[in-house]
Amino acid sequence: MTRSMMKRIGLILALAALAAGCSACAALLGSERTDMVNDSVFELQIHTDKDEYTTADAISCYATLEYMGGADSITINSGEPLVYFTIKGGLFKGDYTVSSALKPTTLNKGDSQKFDFVKSGGYNRNDANAAFWKSWFADPELKLPAGDYTISATVSGRFEGSNAKDPAYTLTASKDITVTQ
Repeated sequence: MTRSMMKRIGLILALAALAAGCSACAALLGSERTDMVNDSVFELQIHTDKDEYTTADAISCYATLEYMGGADSITINSGEPLVYFTIKGGLFKGDYTVSSALKPTTLNKGDSQKFDFVKSGGYNRNDANAAFWKSWFADPELKLPAGDYTISATVSGRFEGSNAKDPAYTLTASKDITVTQ
C-alpha cells in the first residue's frame, strides 16, 4: 500500500470518528427537534422534544418568535394569543380559537419570546367524538392518539400603521410527529 493511500484511509477513518463523535455529542446535549421559518420580519420556530411518541407520552411543544426586521422594534396587533397552535391528523382538523379583541404586542429586534403549546377550540356535546374531546380538553398535557400529526405554530396580525384593507400578516412553522401505541 502506498503512502498516499494510507493517508487517504487515515483521513476517512478520522472523518468517520468525527461524525460518530458528533452523534454522541448530540445525544448528550438532548434531542430537541426544531422546525423554523424566517421571512426577514420574524423568525418563528416550533420545538418538540422528539419526533416520535407513544400514546402515553406527554408531548413537550413550544414556539419561539424573534423580530428580525430593520427597525429597533415592531408592534403587531393580534388576537390573543399572539402565537397560536393547531394540530392536523386523525380527529384534528387544524382548528383553533383566539380572542377576537386585538391586543398590541411590541417586539424588540433580537429578543426571542417563548410561547408554550396551549390547547384551544371546543366541541359539540352531540358530536360522535364528544367523549374523546371532553377527556382531551380536561387533560392539561398534550397527548395524542396513535397516528401521524402536523403541529403548527402561527403568528397572525396587522402591523401598527398598516392599512386595515391590507391582508393580515401571517407566518406559520410546522412540525411533523408520529404517535404509536
